[in-house]
Amino acid sequence: QNPVIIFAHGNYELIDFCEYEARELNNLGYDVFLIEYPGFGRSEGATSREMINNAYVSCYDWLIANRQSDPNKIVGFGRSLGGGVICDLVEKRCMAGVILQSTFSNVRSFALRYGAPSLLIKDQFDNVEILKKYKNPVLIIHGRHDSIIPFWHGEALAQNTPQAEFIAYDCEHNDCPPDWERYWQTIAKFLDRTFK
Repeated sequence: QNPVIIFAHGNYELIDFCEYEARELNNLGYDVFLIEYPGFGRSEGATSREMINNAYVSCYDWLIANRQSDPNKIVGFGRSLGGGVICDLVEKRCMAGVILQSTFSNVRSFALRYGAPSLLIKDQFDNVEILKKYKNPVLIIHGRHDSIIPFWHGEALAQNTPQAEFIAYDCEHNDCPPDWERYWQTIAKFLDRTFK
């Protein structure tokens, strides 16, 4: 049975947009579980951190119960907002590894930038604190010129996760990665090491 990659997309995406990533991961020999956020696309329900968490935990539990997946053969892969979703999941369920692309360190750090006091930010998504307690392999990918989630977020995640591999690209948020061949080679090597 192939290892499974649980993929979580960004805020302005849908699972429909992730076909390329799913196909490439399939080509590397991995099954991919695409889970739509409640209230996104064709998925019903209200969008909230709690609802998204519940959806991902339920899908993870389904994998274990119905597909007899081994938790040591599951990796979470989150892009942008999806990185927070995966970090929340790894806090609740066992995963062999985590890939975070263009992900924030925590939501509070955005508060002042968007004109809101930090105490009004309801969902903290403190990925740094979660990763401090996570001991399995982590791959962090971030663009040096990211204007949506600035580069220092990736640096903060890496600096607080001793076992993390940190890959920096010369790119923005939405054109990351600039070199797809190199990107997939990096992903493949990380997954090989994680599942060996």
